[in-house]
Amino acid sequence: MAMAMIQVNRGFSYLSLEMYENALQDFTQAISIDCSFGAAFVGRALVHVFHRCESGGANDGANRAAVVHDLTEAVKLLSELIGVAAHDPSWWVYRAQAHRYLAAFNCRPGTQLFSFHQKRMLKDVEEALKLNPQLSAALIEQGLQLLELGRFREAQADFQQALKLSPRSTSPQDRACNRIDSCRRFVRAACFGRAVVVL
Repeated sequence: MAMAMIQVNRGFSYLSLEMYENALQDFTQAISIDCSFGAAFVGRALVHVFHRCESGGANDGANRAAVVHDLTEAVKLLSELIGVAAHDPSWWVYRAQAHRYLAAFNCRPGTQLFSFHQKRMLKDVEEALKLNPQLSAALIEQGLQLLELGRFREAQADFQQALKLSPRSTSPQDRACNRIDSCRRFVRAACFGRAVVVL
């Protein structure tokens, strides 16, 4: 798994630089080295999401099918990995991300499947935070879900705590998702949401 992890980390670095073809190649190589490494499937799905969103093809059928396939495979493999290595909070966070993207790409809001992915995502984040309450990636994932549920005050607290813990994160995964910069925007969005609710 060590070589696959190197490929995945480099893939996330390429993703942060918007070098999508290189990132896709690294994630695919990681899968060929270790086809049971769920994080590689999450990364490959994110390449599809980010690259297609930029090129305007986020909703085309072939891309949607590729994203859903990779995310479904990621959930399955990460579930197996959690079964044998539940002590690592990063696996829980990766699976939470996969559930969040599956809800966005494969479900209509308000459906049972959408609700299932939301609940699984929150449960996975809770497990990650039990293992490491200082994990900024888990706080951000939880904040995103709370923001979507309209729980603005709680979301704001999570985003602010994540910023305090990692004001200048160098993690490839954090950079790849522009998490810290996005986190600042999420705090503003949560404040705005609270203001709208008060009005």
